[in-house]
Amino acid sequence: MKPPHLNTLLAEYNQIHTFDEKLIFLQNHIRKYVYFNSPYVDFIVELYLILANLLLQRGWYEECIEACSRALDFDKDNPESMEIIQHCKNIEVYYHQAQKYHQMHFYRKEIECYEQILKISPEDSNAWFNSGNCYLLEYQYGKAIECYENAIQIDPLDEQAWFNLAYSYEKYNLPEQAIDAYTRLLSINPQHERAWLNRGHIYFMTGNLPQAQNDYLNAYRLGEEEALYLLSEIQKKIKY
Repeated sequence: MKPPHLNTLLAEYNQIHTFDEKLIFLQNHIRKYVYFNSPYVDFIVELYLILANLLLQRGWYEECIEACSRALDFDKDNPESMEIIQHCKNIEVYYHQAQKYHQMHFYRKEIECYEQILKISPEDSNAWFNSGNCYLLEYQYGKAIECYENAIQIDPLDEQAWFNLAYSYEKYNLPEQAIDAYTRLLSINPQHERAWLNRGHIYFMTGNLPQAQNDYLNAYRLGEEEALYLLSEIQKKIKY
């Protein structure tokens, strides 16, 4: 049995665009129907399955299995719940295989594992990030950039993804984009000494000595000893 306003509720859910808002929406309605002993068991199961699929897409596998288990508490033979749980278990296997390939430096094989994961869970930011790392190690900077951008789109506060994206732009000879990525990283974490140092390098190489000097100084204040030598090099250039 399902509540009479089911279609209205699902339509409201489909109008939500962000992961966090969808998650809160589902959790609130699940609490409402479960904690108040709602007679609408089929609807509760459906809400848990929508939640499980949302978590699966995002790469939250433990939470996904938990949601499916809750659905099975209400419908012990629910086939979709069991299928989703199997997907999560398959992903665990792919991650295990990817780790082995990484240890053996078989980066192309490792990428294939992440591709399989992303077929099941296209918003798994870790799979995108790890794929980017593999491409970076293979000197395929364009593909690395694409992977890091996808990871950041899912998790905009991922400092390491921003750093690796900036570094990939730098290696791909795109200094303006690299500067922008380092700047975005520094807006998230102003204490990231390596970002200051690397952005300073780009400014130095492109002739913007005042900005390079500022970045090296910030890097040195945060503990990057290399920056002290670079500051002296800038002083020499300024003198001449």
